[in-house]
Amino acid sequence: MQDDARLFSRFPYRANAVLIHLPHLHEVTLIDISEHGVLVGPKGNVEIRVGDQTRLRVLTERGNQAFEVETLVVHRSEQGIGLEINSIDKHAKS
Repeated sequence: MQDDARLFSRFPYRANAVLIHLPHLHEVTLIDISEHGVLVGPKGNVEIRVGDQTRLRVLTERGNQAFEVETLVVHRSEQGIGLEINSIDKHAKS
């Protein structure tokens, strides 16, 4: 049995994304998504700390913006950077 205190299931979801922490834009890979957050893997050095307010721009396979969300960095580990989703851009493309 897995000892996981999660309230919401994670769903694997691979996509390229951009983690925005102005003035920096960081290329990341979306690893999984849940009802309230996402886990991303950095594609290089990402100078982000727990508690930082960020935006995550998820890209389509062609590199276009699929949608953008406001996020809060809630954890960092060897598995990646955990982001809590605060709001979704109302003008997100479907």
